[in-house]
Amino acid sequence: MKRRIFVLLLAGMLLLLTACGGVVRPPVRIGEGTGHTCFSRPYSLTEAFEEADVVALVQVGNWLGEKTDGFPYTYYEADALECYKGDIPAHFTLMQSGASSSTYEDYPLYTYGNQLLLFLDQTQTDWGESYIQYPGAYVNVCSFITMMYVANADDGSRYFVDRFGLMTYEELMNNPGSATLGQPAAQLRDRGLMAELSDNVKGTDKLLAESLAAAGDMQSNPHAGISAFVYSEDTLKALFASLSGE
Repeated sequence: MKRRIFVLLLAGMLLLLTACGGVVRPPVRIGEGTGHTCFSRPYSLTEAFEEADVVALVQVGNWLGEKTDGFPYTYYEADALECYKGDIPAHFTLMQSGASSSTYEDYPLYTYGNQLLLFLDQTQTDWGESYIQYPGAYVNVCSFITMMYVANADDGSRYFVDRFGLMTYEELMNNPGSATLGQPAAQLRDRGLMAELSDNVKGTDKLLAESLAAAGDMQSNPHAGISAFVYSEDTLKALFASLSGE
């Protein structure tokens, strides 16, 4: 109860900062409880691309608020840096599954400055209560399954990390040999590169750095099952261009 009161007070202070034009981060990154996943179906990269209204490279801005009752959501300002499918405003409202009341394991709330590759649908107010406060907000097609973190290597090259590996796993199952992906499977699981990316985000997002480092450790464990996969920017651009018929 004390923690909940603290979060509410901190949220109020953050909203005050917004009015003053400051950077606003979520009051917490890890929720009070842990959400349990139950998705109707998995998505491969190809399926996520086809299902989404918009596929875009996004930068997270200020935290706007949250909905903690029922199924929790957090709302952010966001900027579209590059769009690979569909149309999206340069500045829009982004929704994320989870809030201070509950987040998924290894899926902390986003924070100011995070760059993400997202497979998005534009919400409609008749979808339910969660979608009324910010009409027309954008939300991932299937929560954290259809998102990738973005980080730079030491040479400045941009990489995309399928942190949970589910989209890539489905893609490899549907397309053996990863012909669709344009990278050998061994390159998709480069532990050294993952460690490099983790080091390079440490200064701006320590929690994300820890998550990427943990994902890198899983890549070296033959008993870990599905783990993270890393893509070069050129690989995904080529895949998206192919799926768009370009």
